[in-house]
Amino acid sequence: ESEGDVRRYTPPDPPPPDRTVQITLTAARDILGHLVRQVRSTGEPVMITEHGRHVATIVPYPEQQPDPEK
Repeated sequence: ESEGDVRRYTPPDPPPPDRTVQITLTAARDILGHLVRQVRSTGEPVMITEHGRHVATIVPYPEQQPDPEK
């Protein structure tokens, strides 16, 4: 390497942002149907909190495969 060659440091790509949506239990009560549809369509979980503590998570239900024995 000559002194004229300058290698620039390229940091690695940052990890993807945490896509988990957080919502309070009080707010989730009014829009539960919307939250379930959102999780089903995006596949991203929704975390429900109460008094700042994680109490539940809505996650997409895995698609069931047909039973080959039926």
